[in-house]
Amino acid sequence: MSGQMKDLAEVIFDNGTPFLKINGITKLNKRWCRNVKEGDSRRGPWMGAEYEVLSSSVWAFLAPCIYMVKGSDGGLRYVGVSKNRLKDRWRLSPAYDESLTVRLPDKQLFHSQCWKKMENELIESDNLTFEVRVLFSDKLSELYKQGVLSLTCPLAIESLLRKHRCYDLNTAQSFLPWNAI
Repeated sequence: MSGQMKDLAEVIFDNGTPFLKINGITKLNKRWCRNVKEGDSRRGPWMGAEYEVLSSSVWAFLAPCIYMVKGSDGGLRYVGVSKNRLKDRWRLSPAYDESLTVRLPDKQLFHSQCWKKMENELIESDNLTFEVRVLFSDKLSELYKQGVLSLTCPLAIESLLRKHRCYDLNTAQSFLPWNAI
């Protein structure tokens, strides 16, 4: 993996606005499910997250964007894009028991591509946290004008970074290991 791509990703993350922090998972509670068809990978069962919304206005803002997940160990885990709101990607889903017969009282935070991998890492490490940051198109344009970025389109930047993803047994040394190939 090119050190240049990792540096670019760090610049993007560092210039991003934090909007969500995931502090852990609720290991003691029962797992929850989404009410989707059997066999759908989004169904679960899942563990609930302990999280903080750092900026509800950013989370609800309607605009194209690129967002990144970084662990407290310094490793960048995921890059994604949204054409709409971050709340559509990092959603609060209605939660059900595993039989799907009882709706649980609280909605649960969920991201379909990240959740399973994040859950696995949080099970392994009690001290690990994750921060999610975002750059909207206007900020990407600003970085482009400053010569920091050579692209301004969130989807083009995400595609460029994903091409250079790599996995290491030490997750902190990996680069975007939660992104599918």
